[in-house]
Amino acid sequence: MAAFGLGGRLSVSPKTLNLSVGWSIVLVVLGLFAIMLPGLAGLVVARLVAWLILIAGIMHFVHAFGFKGVGGIVWELLLGVLFVLAGGYMLLHPLLSLTSLTLLLALMFLMEGVFHILNFFQNRSGAGSSWLLVDGIVTLVLGLLIWRQWPASAMWAVGLIVGIDLLMTGWTHLMLSRALKRHSATA
Repeated sequence: MAAFGLGGRLSVSPKTLNLSVGWSIVLVVLGLFAIMLPGLAGLVVARLVAWLILIAGIMHFVHAFGFKGVGGIVWELLLGVLFVLAGGYMLLHPLLSLTSLTLLLALMFLMEGVFHILNFFQNRSGAGSSWLLVDGIVTLVLGLLIWRQWPASAMWAVGLIVGIDLLMTGWTHLMLSRALKRHSATA
């Protein structure tokens, strides 16, 4: 939540608070769908990442012609080729992409869990901050689970882990929003 910067105080406008509640509900619903259909969710994530990489490659091509000088143009064109080939390969080989993304997701969750726990210690006196600790611990455990079972769990882990993370993040933000709303009403 934007209200929780490292060392920051808790203050949010009512409009931001309402947007946060709405976004929290969307995250919870998406999380539930991903948990119910983890294989499909995993392949959707792999495809989405592949398309994003492919689009980034196209943007490198477009951006290349904004440079002056051959060196900048060549560099951007080479990056564009790399990204387009990687994104295209991922689209053609979604299961291999999913296996690679599984490992990357485990690393990301490990780091995210640590950051949430550190953020809790920075904001532990704030309203609802204990939810940051809960989110951090759950995310850290999820990262460890997926890391230990890789690569065998790639077919179900990405969808399930993303679903659980979306659900926990949505729930955490919802609880933080409620706490901030109560805190704002008493302030």
